[in-house]
Amino acid sequence: MQAIVEMDNLAIGHRNHQAVVSDIHAQVPSNGMLALVGPNGAGKSTLLKTILGLVKPLDGGLHYHLDPRKDIAYMPQLCSVDRSFPICLEEFVSTGLWAKTGWWRPMRRYQQEVREALAQVGIEQLAGKLIEELSGGQLQRALFARMLLQNSKLLLLDEPFNGVDEATVKILLQQLKRCRENGATIVAAIHDLELVTQHFDQCLLFDSGTVVQVDCQELLTPSKLTLTKPVASIAKTTSFYQHLTRDKKHA
Repeated sequence: MQAIVEMDNLAIGHRNHQAVVSDIHAQVPSNGMLALVGPNGAGKSTLLKTILGLVKPLDGGLHYHLDPRKDIAYMPQLCSVDRSFPICLEEFVSTGLWAKTGWWRPMRRYQQEVREALAQVGIEQLAGKLIEELSGGQLQRALFARMLLQNSKLLLLDEPFNGVDEATVKILLQQLKRCRENGATIVAAIHDLELVTQHFDQCLLFDSGTVVQVDCQELLTPSKLTLTKPVASIAKTTSFYQHLTRDKKHA
């Protein structure tokens, strides 16, 4: 399958700090769903920001088969949103159009487009509410709607299902699959391994400064969530996956 982004000997981290992950050789398959899996602090968010261009690579290269300035949309973690900012839901979601319209232009002409994005995630009835009045799940849907408005080829999502209700997870997964059907490529940092094995094609496994790319069905069996033979040798060397396996066996 053709890659939309290629990573060649990539090292990531923040300037003046040691690399969080180095020697990454991986690809983002075009029109695929790629999950980033690993413990907190392993480098998943840093890789998303590096692909987006918010963080510069410490070494190696990123090769794009798209225009990174206009073809990438990003959904940050929920905790990154300042909920005290006095802005209503509709205005907040409409900021997803700024790259196309510029922040100074009146948004009234795009109101229908914004309302449709809200309807796709089931929160159109909350359009006039301040974001500080929204639940975590409602705000997560708002972040997703803002990303949808950008109509991008590559969607980067940082923990989109973390700490939200099952109804929100279901709606966001449906919309992700709809985006894929329309030609988009999805890369998401995910903690829920059952969601990964059920809905994603491939994984980048992060642990102890290393990254390995595998097919999701080679990683875990959906019913028992136990490691399968093709990556057993990899898992034995990583404390994170040993920990996951132990917890599942005792659950």
